[in-house]
Amino acid sequence: MKKLVFIAILVFIFSCENKIKYKKPKDLIPKRQMVELLVDMHLANGTNGVKNNNQKKNENFMAVVYKKYKIDSTRFATSNLYY
Repeated sequence: MKKLVFIAILVFIFSCENKIKYKKPKDLIPKRQMVELLVDMHLANGTNGVKNNNQKKNENFMAVVYKKYKIDSTRFATSNLYY
């Protein structure tokens, strides 16, 4: 019985290994810039539902963040998947 439990534990431990290895994309966003980008994206996401100076609600600021870092959503998605 102890052997069966030991084997079950070993199978469980080795089955939890992550076997997906992502390749580094050619247009990878540098790590430091990615951190700053994520901070700005979370701040932009947090403004949803808050009125700005022009009393406009639900303005999409993600486009402003992408423009600030001169990237597009595809480049962000591939870099985010890699990291």
